[in-house]
Amino acid sequence: SFGIDLYENDPETTVKRRVRAAGCNNIEKFFQIEDHFVMGQPRFEPSLEELMKRIDPVLVVFDTLNNYLGKGDINNSKDATQALSPFHKFARKYKCAVVVLRHLNKGGGDGPAIYRGQGNIAQTGVARVVLSCAKLNDTTEEYEGEGWVGMGTTKNNLASLGKTIVYRIKFDPTAPKGYDENAHVVMHGFIDKTSDELLTFKREDRKKDKGMTERE
Repeated sequence: SFGIDLYENDPETTVKRRVRAAGCNNIEKFFQIEDHFVMGQPRFEPSLEELMKRIDPVLVVFDTLNNYLGKGDINNSKDATQALSPFHKFARKYKCAVVVLRHLNKGGGDGPAIYRGQGNIAQTGVARVVLSCAKLNDTTEEYEGEGWVGMGTTKNNLASLGKTIVYRIKFDPTAPKGYDENAHVVMHGFIDKTSDELLTFKREDRKKDKGMTERE
């Protein structure tokens, strides 16, 4: 089996349709759990434990992080570390890749990408790899106005950071109610932009509009 997705969206009407449209030919090996629970507290995750033992997946995705945290303060260094530790233990216990999604902080800011995720930076310290995504509007002529997104490596304990991969979600804008069940991800090579550049270009564009000097 290739994966378990702990996801916010409906499995049949949203997620599985998109996985099929992306070319997956073994959808029967894709599983989804919609229940939210607190990681690290076994009595809250029996369905996940049972499924892990039964199918032995290579990938588990938690979407989003806040759905699986306890009452601790994720902006506190100690609480943030404790909140992420169960995911690390989970990956080691079942020998699988674990992807945990989180949103960027709403305040934006001028700091490096490594500080842009919600919660304390200690969460980043627990992760082996951190990826950051941002729209590429107005960053290059090639990707202007096409809904392209860049996914850059903010942290990698396993290899060099490498280049930023480019993708977009291809869909039919005329589909009924704006929903295209065949929408899927299209990959489009790499660009020489760092995560820091991905997450700060909008701020730089605003500075240019105001007649301010763009930072190199």
